[in-house]
Amino acid sequence: MADHLLSDSFNLMVVGEFKRGKSTLINAMLGRSILPAKIAPCTAVITKVTYAERERATLFYTDQKRAPLEIETNDIKKYIAIGRVDGEPDRIRRSEFERMDVLAPIDLCRQGVSIVDSPGLNEDDTRTEVTRSFLDQADAMVLVLSCKQQLSQSEKEFIQEVLGRYAKDATSIFAIWNEYDAVQGSEDDDADLRARSRQYLEPYIGGATRVFYVSALNGLLARKAQDQQKLLESGLPTFERGLEGFLASERGALKLRSPLGAAEHAIKEFGPLLQQREVLLRASLTDLQQRYDSQQPRFKELERQRAGVLRRIGHTRDRLHERISNSYVTFVSGLLPKLREAVKGVEIGWHELVTDRSGVTKRIEVALRGALGTEQKRWAETVLQPMLQGELEALGDDLAEGVAKYVREVESIRAAITMGPSSMVDGDDVSTLERVLAGVGGLVLGGVGGAVMGGAVGFKGMLKGLGLHLVALFGLVALGLNPVALIIASIVSGLAGTAVQSGSMRDDVKEKLATKFHEGLAATASTDGGVIAEEALKQIVVLKGKIDDALTMMLDELRGQVESSLAELQRGQESVDRRVRELDRFRHRAAAVQEGLRAARSYAEH
Repeated sequence: MADHLLSDSFNLMVVGEFKRGKSTLINAMLGRSILPAKIAPCTAVITKVTYAERERATLFYTDQKRAPLEIETNDIKKYIAIGRVDGEPDRIRRSEFERMDVLAPIDLCRQGVSIVDSPGLNEDDTRTEVTRSFLDQADAMVLVLSCKQQLSQSEKEFIQEVLGRYAKDATSIFAIWNEYDAVQGSEDDDADLRARSRQYLEPYIGGATRVFYVSALNGLLARKAQDQQKLLESGLPTFERGLEGFLASERGALKLRSPLGAAEHAIKEFGPLLQQREVLLRASLTDLQQRYDSQQPRFKELERQRAGVLRRIGHTRDRLHERISNSYVTFVSGLLPKLREAVKGVEIGWHELVTDRSGVTKRIEVALRGALGTEQKRWAETVLQPMLQGELEALGDDLAEGVAKYVREVESIRAAITMGPSSMVDGDDVSTLERVLAGVGGLVLGGVGGAVMGGAVGFKGMLKGLGLHLVALFGLVALGLNPVALIIASIVSGLAGTAVQSGSMRDDVKEKLATKFHEGLAATASTDGGVIAEEALKQIVVLKGKIDDALTMMLDELRGQVESSLAELQRGQESVDRRVRELDRFRHRAAAVQEGLRAARSYAEH
C-alpha cells in the first residue's frame, strides 16, 4: 500500500475483445503506427507505453533468467504479433515474452502515466487470463468497443461481472465506441447505439460523461497527415481532453481511495482490540485464569469446527477430481465421429504414403489436432465449467455457514473471557466472514488484486471467478497431453505398408487413421483425465491451506491476547500499569491517524 501511494506511476489500461481497435487507438494517441494492429488478433503480450524523449522498446522474457531485450520500435511487430502454428489457423504459438515496455515522447504520459495495451479478451483462454491477471494493477481503464459489433454477450458479462470488481472506482472507467464512422451517417443507427450504451454500459461506469464515440483509425490517419479538421471529426481529441481532465483533477484522489478504505477499516478494528486488552489487564489474575480455563472446552470445539470446514473443502476437491476424470473419459469415448469427420476432407494420394510420409503426417496431424482442440474447448465450456461452477457454489454456501458459525463462536468466547459484549454488531459477522474468506481466497487468484476483488463481490463471487480461472488452466494442461504427431506418424507408417502391398489406396484408410488415433487417445484418457483434474484442482488445495491459516490465526490471536495478559498480571501491578500506559499512547495515536484519514477522505471525495 505504501509503495502504491508513494509511486508517481499511474497505469491506464486499455482492454477489450479482439478486433476492437485497442492498438489502433493507442497508435492514434501516439501519432504513428508503433504497435502492430491488423485484422487478425494481434497483440500477444502486455505492452506498457511510458514517456521518454528517445523512442525505443524493451521486451521481457517469460523466462526471467534471460536478460531483457532492447529493440527499435520499427521491429516491434516481428517480436510481439501473435503467431499461428504453420498450417493450423486455430492454434496460437505461445510467445516467449510476457511484457513489453515502449518508451515514446507522448504528452499524455509526461507525468508518470503509463498506457497499457492488453491481449484481446475472448480470443484465447491464455491471453484472456493474462489480461485479467493484470487488471488489479490498473489505476484507470479504457474499455474499447466496436460500433460494428455492438456489445457481444461476452462483453456484457465482462462489463457486469468483471470490470466493476477490479475497478478502484466507477469513475475511473472510460468507454470508447470505436469505428463510430460506421454509424455516424444514420440517425437511427446512432440513436440505437446510444440507447444500448445507456442500458448496458453507462450504469457500470461513470455515466455518459465517461463514454466517447471515436474513429481511432481516422484519427491516426488524420494525425499522420496533420489534418486538423479530420482529426476533430474522428472524435479522438474529445476523448483525449476528457482523459487529460480526469488525470489533472482526479488522479491523486483515485490513488487514495482504495488504500484509505483499508486503513479506515484497520483503525476501526484497532479500537475494540485496545479496549479488550485493557479489560484483560485490569482483571484479577485469579478471575481471568478461571474464565480462561472455563472456555477450554469451547476452544476444543472450535478446533473440531475448523477441521470440519477443511474436510468439506477436501471432500469437494476429491469429488471434483473423480467427476472431472470420469467426464474426460466419457468425452474421449464419444470423440470418434468428430475425428473421422476431420480427416474426411484431407486429400491423400496412395503414392504419398511412400514418397511423402512426413507431408501426409503433417496434414492429418493438423486436421486431428484441430478437431481435438475444438472439442476439448467445447467440453471445457459446456461440461467442465458448469461442473466446477455448481460444485464451487455449493462449497461457497457450505463454507459461509461453517465459517460464520466459527467466527461467531470465537467472538462469543472473547466476550465471555472479557466479561463484556461481543465486539461484533448486528450483521457484522457477515462482513467478518467476507473478510476472512475473500481475503485469503482472493490471494489464490493472484495477489492483492484478487483479494480486493473478493472483498468487493464476496466469497461466492470469488469462487465463481476461481471456476473460470480453473477452466482457463485446463486449456494449458490439455494442449500438452497427447503427442499427436508421434501417434499419427506411427499410424501412417503402419498403413503405408498395407497400401503399398495392395497397390492402391483403400477407401477406409482415413477412417482407420481416425480410429487408430482415437484408440491412442482412449488408452490414455483415464490418465489424462487425472492430470487435468490434478492440475485444475491445485488451486482448491491452496484455498484450503489459506482458510486453515486464517481460522487458526483467529484462534491463536485470542489465545495470545489472554495468555500475554495473564503473564503481565503474574509479573505484578507495575508491569500492568506500564502496559496500560502503552495502550493509552496507542489510543491517542490511533485517534490522530483517524483524524488524518478523515481529512484525506474529504480530499479524495471532493
